[in-house]
Amino acid sequence: MSGAEPSKSLVRVRKLVRWLDDRVTLPILGGVGLDGLLGLIFPVFGDALTGMGSIALLITARRERVPAGTLLRMVFNIVVDVVLGAIPVVGDLFDVAWRSNRRNLALLERHRGEGSGGLADGLIVGVGLLLAVAAVLVPIWVLIWTGGTLYDWVSQF
Repeated sequence: MSGAEPSKSLVRVRKLVRWLDDRVTLPILGGVGLDGLLGLIFPVFGDALTGMGSIALLITARRERVPAGTLLRMVFNIVVDVVLGAIPVVGDLFDVAWRSNRRNLALLERHRGEGSGGLADGLIVGVGLLLAVAAVLVPIWVLIWTGGTLYDWVSQF
């Protein structure tokens, strides 16, 4: 079905991916998007925000009836991006190189209309959403917990 006319949601996620992965062209690095930039400027929180864009791409893939195996690969790409992208500086360079949203868009476009759109696909997306949300929230929780612990430790002096 990849030759079929793109849906409105597919057109929207194409624009989203452009913003997330390669909106600005820089010497040496090539295309850089909000995924790398926001993570660098706002560690953890920037990655959490751009991770939500990745989830929108996954939901669109489900609507476009991408097969279950491809959805699993997309979930893997998102989790790797959010977890490794949360590492300050190194993770931001990883985001620029990995470009999970571009990878997932290519998977979506290559396999749309091939899946059943059945319960298994819905469960994979549901589990993927839980993993992606956990990958976003756990670093934030660690940051808050570390800050609170550090504050308690410093306040003892």
